[in-house]
Amino acid sequence: MWNEEKSARLSRVCVAAVLVLTAAACVTAPFLVQRLAGVQLINGRTVGQVRVPLLAALYLCAALAAAALWDLRALLILAAGQEVFCARSVLLLRRLSWYCFGAAAVLLAAAFLAWPPLALLCAAAGFMGLILRVLKNVFVEAVRLKTENDYTI
Repeated sequence: MWNEEKSARLSRVCVAAVLVLTAAACVTAPFLVQRLAGVQLINGRTVGQVRVPLLAALYLCAALAAAALWDLRALLILAAGQEVFCARSVLLLRRLSWYCFGAAAVLLAAAFLAWPPLALLCAAAGFMGLILRVLKNVFVEAVRLKTENDYTI
């Protein structure tokens, strides 16, 4: 039977798996870009001509993803300890939103410098950052209500 404990365990496994995949993407990126060097992109340039901006965007986004995954892990630890409505959760959600906005900025720059379809990923990262900001604001209110409730006899 599926329960909250199994769901939390699955979340922890998924975070770890995505972290491993992020590391693998970083290791294999130069080889993949080199292999695709002659492939024509939509804007008429080849992958080889935009190699540096593509790799820079990938590595910057990978660093942001690794930081986000670390904070997601910390958020899962708080949830497992049933301390989710606390100032630390608010801080983690705030940082997660900024990682998404940072990735959106990197992808926007890469869309202009290298490959315009990356603007779609930019929009997705920006939207995810917005969702996390709203969730962070909800948590701020929940923490305030919890604190107020804790002081009520």
